[in-house]
Amino acid sequence: MAKAPNGERPHRTLELAYSHNELLRAFPKIFESLATQIQGTTITLTEGEKKVVVTLGEERERRLGAEFKLPETRIDFVFHGYSEEEADAIFKTFIVRTRRGGG
Repeated sequence: MAKAPNGERPHRTLELAYSHNELLRAFPKIFESLATQIQGTTITLTEGEKKVVVTLGEERERRLGAEFKLPETRIDFVFHGYSEEEADAIFKTFIVRTRRGGG
């Protein structure tokens, strides 16, 4: 989880085993209290004067063995008007809500 240096907007990045379609369907549900606008692979979440701009990177495929494939997408979050602590809370909500169980 990358954080921007002081003086810049809070920024977080991670990679998840989700396709673009799965993520685009999930964002409005994960952040149902925020206005959500989707344009291509950019999602903008708005809360009054504050906003989070989320950019989905290229959708890749991770192979596990000869036959098992998982989608993999890099996700960049840039927080406009949020403190580091507020950005952490929003990012944590995203991580918890997208966590998949393994067994």
